[in-house]
Amino acid sequence: MAVPMIRLAARRRAVRVSPYLYSGFAEHFGRCIYDGIWVGCDSDIANEDGLRRDTVEALADIALPAVRWPGGNWAEYYHWRDGIGPLQKRPQRYNIEWGIPESNAFGTHEYMRFCAAIGSEPYLVLNVASGTVQEGRDWVEYCNSEHDSEIVRLRQANGQEKAWRVKFWDIGNESWHSGGQFRSQDYVAAYRRYSNKLRMLGTGDRDKASAVRLIACGACPLYRDWDAEFLAGMKQTPNMLHMVDYISDHIYQGRGLVDRDFPDEDHYRLLSELDILETELQRATSLARAYSAEHHPIGLALGEWGTWYKDVWIPNQFSQANTLRDALFTASAFHLFHNYADTLQMANMSMTVNALQCLVQTWGPVAVKTPTFHIFRMHKPHRNGILVDCALVDAPMLRLADGSARAALSVSATASEEGLFVSVVNNDLSTDITAHILLPAAFTPTSVSAERLTAPDIRTMNTADDPHAVSPTPFSVEMNASRSQPYLRHLTFPAKSVTAVQFRGRGAVASG
Repeated sequence: MAVPMIRLAARRRAVRVSPYLYSGFAEHFGRCIYDGIWVGCDSDIANEDGLRRDTVEALADIALPAVRWPGGNWAEYYHWRDGIGPLQKRPQRYNIEWGIPESNAFGTHEYMRFCAAIGSEPYLVLNVASGTVQEGRDWVEYCNSEHDSEIVRLRQANGQEKAWRVKFWDIGNESWHSGGQFRSQDYVAAYRRYSNKLRMLGTGDRDKASAVRLIACGACPLYRDWDAEFLAGMKQTPNMLHMVDYISDHIYQGRGLVDRDFPDEDHYRLLSELDILETELQRATSLARAYSAEHHPIGLALGEWGTWYKDVWIPNQFSQANTLRDALFTASAFHLFHNYADTLQMANMSMTVNALQCLVQTWGPVAVKTPTFHIFRMHKPHRNGILVDCALVDAPMLRLADGSARAALSVSATASEEGLFVSVVNNDLSTDITAHILLPAAFTPTSVSAERLTAPDIRTMNTADDPHAVSPTPFSVEMNASRSQPYLRHLTFPAKSVTAVQFRGRGAVASG
């Protein structure tokens, strides 16, 4: 029987993987903000001016390129002036959407400090459902302007002299449902009103207006026509497609599955949902390309994505087990995202801390990195890399319960000035797979390092008592170089594992 081969080759057209595909999302939702990110200055839990230190240190290790805030559905109740000024004067509200009290202790300034502490760019969502155009414009001015105005003086009085220069702004959230129950044509009218002049407000400089990126509410599988109707409406006279930098779709998966005590077959069921995700990406990227102009391409974003399992809701504060299954799913999804990297520019995993498919979970004074966290960390070399073609030769197949089949291995490779980076997922739960990796002929590796993530059981998770149950471990590999083309021989990918291999050397990238 032939040994499977992973054959790598340079693409004819360079496509760069946007680092923003590895972004996060933090909403006032369950224990994501309060207890997860913010504990307050008087807490017994170690903190820096109220920001939870262990969470910040963990997230700084992966430096999420951007973190979307304050929602989500909470954005459509949120009034930014509630969250500025002295803490003791901020109004107490009730987050009726998610059934939790809201002290407004974590507001604009605290969020900006959080982003700076973890090395992320801010990404704000304007309130279109219950806010006003003026309120939204004021927030943009408060964050980004340095002209002498009442709004800028207010920011300075609250302790921030220099503007934050926020680049990313969502104009509404899920406006087809909880974000206002808009019809698409009504949202077109709202988007036109909100977006008009926001670029100049966002930079304070007409000549630099393009630095602000405006993001439109996109579709979800229940409202699949929304994108097409919105873009068509924006194209009508007067054509304002130039005000749409990204259109942001939302999709969650695993809604019919349980989070922990699941049968092995549920791993494959979740894996098959990647086909649904790909169908949505095909639809949305085709639309974005169709409405793009040469001087103004429209990018696609996934403003919210990840697993959201059955019965994860308000009573359990949206907390769900994060197991090895989630890690395999995440790595496989990132590989899929890379295939659409010419249009897909951002993806925000939901939720950054303590809720849904989070990166960090906290139990009292202990913060734990989830298996999903480790995928984000292992995949860091892919950020800004140039895609390399990956061909699977003689690869074994998985036969899924729905009758479909897919390759047991999921592979993606990117090139940079440092060399070549390859990530491989073996989604087979019981069978190790040994394969060769054939490198591009022009690439001469000087060294190679590798690590893998796996565990004895697909249901394994990290807990306060066992925080390293699912953690990556390095292992040694040796190059077998021929005169004509270097390759790795007989590299074994264990069942239910993610492997990352870094080849360092010259010749991986000819151009950017």
